[in-house]
Amino acid sequence: MNIKSLSDVVKEIAGLKGVVSFWNARVRLDEFLEVRGEVSAKKTEFLGDSVLHYITPQKPPPILALDGSSRIVDTAYAFTTIATVSLVSERFGVIMDYPYLWFKYPVSLGEEPPFIGVAPEAPNIKLKLPPYATQRSPAGFLYDPNYNRYQIVDEVRTNLENKVLRDGGIKASLMGVFGLKHRLILVDGPLYHTPAAFINPNVDEKYRVAWKKLVKERVKAIAENLEHGLAIVGIVKRFEKSSIIIRSLDYLAKVSKVLGVDVSRSGSDLAAIDTIHYYAKKRKVLEIPFKPYIIGPFLIKPSWVYIDIPNTPEKVVAYTVIPKHPYLDVGYKVFRVEVPYAAYEKYGNSIFEWIIGDTVYFSTTLPYSLVLADSRCKKWSASLLLYLSRLYSEAKIPLTYESRLEVEYVSREAFSK
Repeated sequence: MNIKSLSDVVKEIAGLKGVVSFWNARVRLDEFLEVRGEVSAKKTEFLGDSVLHYITPQKPPPILALDGSSRIVDTAYAFTTIATVSLVSERFGVIMDYPYLWFKYPVSLGEEPPFIGVAPEAPNIKLKLPPYATQRSPAGFLYDPNYNRYQIVDEVRTNLENKVLRDGGIKASLMGVFGLKHRLILVDGPLYHTPAAFINPNVDEKYRVAWKKLVKERVKAIAENLEHGLAIVGIVKRFEKSSIIIRSLDYLAKVSKVLGVDVSRSGSDLAAIDTIHYYAKKRKVLEIPFKPYIIGPFLIKPSWVYIDIPNTPEKVVAYTVIPKHPYLDVGYKVFRVEVPYAAYEKYGNSIFEWIIGDTVYFSTTLPYSLVLADSRCKKWSASLLLYLSRLYSEAKIPLTYESRLEVEYVSREAFSK
């Protein structure tokens, strides 16, 4: 796909000039649907034997990292979103970008899925879009003025990530070119999504069906990669609303006994971890030199997060806590690791040793491979944002105020370096 052919999308949208628009502000409210937030498990099972478990960082085997980035280019006539993905390895470099740049990649997709989502502001409009753009959800519903814009963003990006993870050609190439087996593929976010749409009765059915389709694809990807000896691992950075720790009665009892504090009413894992860290230092459970440790692991079953999709794997999660300095009490960094139970059975805590090794050896706050993938796909999506906005400008298609601000910000970032 030639990036220059993005002009085909712009031409279609330019054809909407003069059509009566239907501006629906409600579908632009992120919190309106309460669709995107992850559902907390009803309960969790503590698999460990101590309040916290020290982890010795190990030099990891080859780790791949897949990350996706989304950009919004909102116009007077249609909403558009761009998604990019990058597959990167600290050891082998860039494995693939999609959409492709001008490099010769060691692997490529067997098909080229859409990376642009388009929703006209006028009702009953069906655009003639090129294959790399879509006006339909993964479940086949039409993107129109009444379809939530943030849902479109999530659908296009998540679908793209799933396509990369499920591509048989990529798995075969990884095995053949790099000899990769028994290795990890890190993804930014949970192992599989458990969106609030699954339990919120007020959510429109079209969003629930779309998310089920996306989760089914991720579940298949997890199983297929395990068959090739590749374990997909989720790295979660945001858990302000998560309550995995406080849903385990066994763990809460152990914290109360060892640390003398009740964290059952912490409200979130973020608060619980901070409380546990503070009292662990106070009770001399944590001592200088401060070392990386995990809280967990915990077992989560699909039924405990309201998922009724067949073959959804149980997952094991743990919070990795990495002190900022071994001899100074200046805080810590933390992220959550999610692995399929089958992979945890096989590798045990070695998975956490590898992931923490991929973090502390490079002095980063997240696994280094994922940092590389995140940086790369964000820069690529920023470039496409600027290019598409220029095409809109040339076609005399006005952007919304928020999109103009975003373009100005990205432009300053790009040209100030």
